[in-house]
This record gives sequence, structure tokens and C-alpha cells, in this order.
Amino acid sequence: MTIATLQSAVTSAQAALDAAQTSLDAAKSEYSAAKDAFATAKALYKAADAGAERAKVAAKAAAAKLMLALHQTHSDAAVTTFGAIMGDGSSASGDLLDRLTAATQLGDLNGSMTTLTARAVSSAKHAKKAAAQAREDRAAVTAIPLAEKRAAKDDAQAAVDAAKASVDAALNAMVAATSAGVDTGFVDDSQLAPGTWVDPVRGPITDIFGPRPSQPAGSPVFHPGDDIGAACMTVIVAATDGVVSYAGPYSGYGNFILLDHADGVQTAYGHISDGTIMVSPGEHVTAGEPIARVGSTGESTGCHLHFEVRVNGTAIDPMPFMANRHVVLGQS
Repeated sequence: MTIATLQSAVTSAQAALDAAQTSLDAAKSEYSAAKDAFATAKALYKAADAGAERAKVAAKAAAAKLMLALHQTHSDAAVTTFGAIMGDGSSASGDLLDRLTAATQLGDLNGSMTTLTARAVSSAKHAKKAAAQAREDRAAVTAIPLAEKRAAKDDAQAAVDAAKASVDAALNAMVAATSAGVDTGFVDDSQLAPGTWVDPVRGPITDIFGPRPSQPAGSPVFHPGDDIGAACMTVIVAATDGVVSYAGPYSGYGNFILLDHADGVQTAYGHISDGTIMVSPGEHVTAGEPIARVGSTGESTGCHLHFEVRVNGTAIDPMPFMANRHVVLGQS
């Protein structure tokens, strides 16, 4: 499978992950809104239910006072009214409000009885209204699709997890393909290319040797060297004595120099500023000799030196190799 095909697979997998993440964000937002609505509706229902219960108790108390007063009067009208309130015990008797309303249409009650009846009817009306509100609020709670929103969120999370796995698989395939010319297990015995070695440029390490899934500026997913941050036009020097193997533009490296040293060791210098290469192929250089200036050519997002060490054509981690030669990369 070609690198281009693998890169396309990474791009497609990342696009799928981005879409899945967008869906998950939306699902989380909807679930959160549903939870808030559910909590609010439940609180309203509980308050309404408690209010309905209090109203029911108050209505029963008012009716009981009225019935007691009627019972103590013993008049024909009071007896008739009392019977209307009590009903016949069947379902046809209706609820308390219906019975109290019927009672107000019967008998000739004195002033105090009329007042008690009015209070009882008012309490019963309030209780009936409160009960209706409680039923309405309860229906509002059950109407909120909380379970469906939770399931949608869980499904979206599963889709994101699957998409992440696809991205990881695609990136692993890219790493395997692009690191074919890289040796991550090289063991340096410090005997290769003896002599004086120096720091090619001073500055902080901005990226290291190894996998780099972020691929800044479209660079390979495996980074075969170290990036050293330095200001544009800072002088780059040869890391040790050698012969210039190549000097000029080279693919994503931009302007590039490759130096041959002893024992199959090479050093490479990338992203050199335009017009600043100071050496030519076949030319001999010494450790510390200026060879170019820092730039940002090729696949680069800012001025820095991309520095590589290769052994028999295979890139190795420059930092321990240089450290074994008493050079610490990344010094300001």
C-alpha cells in the first residue's frame, strides 16, 4: 500500500472522527438539556403534588366542619343538605366538589351555614384544581425523553470510540510505512565517527525523533530527527568533519544539506533559508564550520533546524548519539 493511500486513510479516519465528535457534542448537549428539563419538571410535579395533598386535606376539613354543623342543626333543610353532601355511597355520588355544589342548591340554610358551605365549596374547588395541576405536571415529567437522549449519547460515544480506534489503526499503519528507513533500536557504542562533534545550532528542542501523528505542515507521521528552534538566519555549522554529499532543495526538507562522515555516519540539515547554503557537493568541512543559515523552507511551520543522524542510510535518534559524543542538543 502506498504512502499516499495510507495518508488518505488517515485523513478519512480523522474526518470520520471529527464528524462523530460533533454528533457526540450535540448528543451530550441534548441529554444535558433533557436532564435539566426533567429535574425542573420533577420539582414542579412534587411541589404540585404536595400542594394538591394539602388542598385535599383542607377541603375534607372544611366539609367535615360543614357536615358537623348540619348534623347539629336538625332542621329539615339541614338534613336534606347533609344527605346531598354524604351521597348514597355509589360512584354516581360524584366527587366532594360535585356533592357540595349540589348541596348549595338545596334547603334554606342560615347565614353561618351558608358561610361554611361556601368555604367548603371553595376548598374543594382549590383541591380539584391542585390535583389537576399535579396530574399535568406529572405528565410533563413522563413526556421528557430522558432515556432516549441518554441512549443517543451513549451511541454517539461508542461511535467516537470506534472512530478513534480507526484513526489509531490508520496512524499505526502510517508509522510502520514511514519508519521503514528508521532505526528506533540503534545501540551506539560511541566508536562510530570518532573525532570532534559540536552542536549544529543552539536553541531549544521543539520536536523530537519518533512518531508524530499531528503531522505539522503535512510532514510524515514519523519524525526522523530533532527540530531545534532558532531564529531565522542563525548560522548552522557542521556537527563534525565530513564531506558534503548533497546541498540544495530536497522534497519536504526544503533546502537541505547531507554530510558524509566516517563509518557510514551521515548528518542532515533541513529547512535551510533560501540562498544561504555555503557549501557544495564534494567539499570537505570541519566541525563547527558554517554551512548555512536557519530558515523555514519545505514542510515547516516556522524557523528551525531539522537535524538528523543516519547510520548506513538509516535515521537514528540524534539526541543520545550526540550525547555520547559530549554534545547536548537543545542548549540555548
